[in-house]
Amino acid sequence: MLNLSAFLQKNKIRCGISRRCTQLADLRFYYEQALDALRVGTYMDRERYIYPYGEYAIYHIAEACSQAGGSKVFSHPALEALMAYDKEYNTTFTNSLYEYLIHFKNISNTAKALHLHRNTLIYHLQRIEEIMEVSLSDYHTVQLLELSFRLLEYDKKITPRFSWNTTNNEKN
Repeated sequence: MLNLSAFLQKNKIRCGISRRCTQLADLRFYYEQALDALRVGTYMDRERYIYPYGEYAIYHIAEACSQAGGSKVFSHPALEALMAYDKEYNTTFTNSLYEYLIHFKNISNTAKALHLHRNTLIYHLQRIEEIMEVSLSDYHTVQLLELSFRLLEYDKKITPRFSWNTTNNEKN
């Protein structure tokens, strides 16, 4: 992959990679999936040269949602309230929530990433639940919040935090 990445970068070529194709009859489907990865990947991150579909599938879904109304229609309404609260009171609760979800709700890793004391993060999470009037222990709420953040990333209202490892591509 490193040699391919270097070749693509040198020649200013980008490529989309589909998920694994196992049946010749499905070749057209996977070809289109590679094109989707290329289109969505290029939209999300022009600095890369290789766009594996698995890393962009959620943004492919976000693209479809965007065409049907975007983050305004499909996002959790409480997230918009949290963002408005941050703007009004100059807080960073939305970022704390985003990092918390990116770190799979692991308080220690999130606190480290945010350069916060663990107790400060716990306070942030309690305030977030109060402001949003939700429980971050509820699976369905968290799932919709995660999707909401992906929609905001696709709509370029927040900067994506790519989480795949560098062995698959040239950027982390």
